[in-house]
Amino acid sequence: RRNALFSMPTELETAFESTISRIKNQKSERCSQALEVLKWTFLAQRSLTVIELRHALSVTIDSPGKMQPGKLPLAYDETLDWDNFPSEKSLIDWCLGLVIIDEETSTVRLVHKSLHDYLTQLHENGE
Repeated sequence: RRNALFSMPTELETAFESTISRIKNQKSERCSQALEVLKWTFLAQRSLTVIELRHALSVTIDSPGKMQPGKLPLAYDETLDWDNFPSEKSLIDWCLGLVIIDEETSTVRLVHKSLHDYLTQLHENGE
């Protein structure tokens, strides 16, 4: 399988690079959300439902208050930012075709296994 990663057709690599570059050239909010959708979809241990992904993208984690030297932080404050709750349409549109919703299961997934392989290669190379 590892050999397959390195022998992936360069046309696909070029297409993925081009699409990710287009994502990065979108307005800041769109770019940030699209990259987060790609990260969550790629790194999740199981397929996430649309609702789960929307919630995950809406959680903000604030660092704890004052920390005392030598002590662990008391707690992080997690809040659901309802103003930042992404629409289902924006989840897909801003990813420019790299992520799709499986209508049967209402889960979000990468468009093709070759994209997963490409992202795995980038991830393993620390990119």
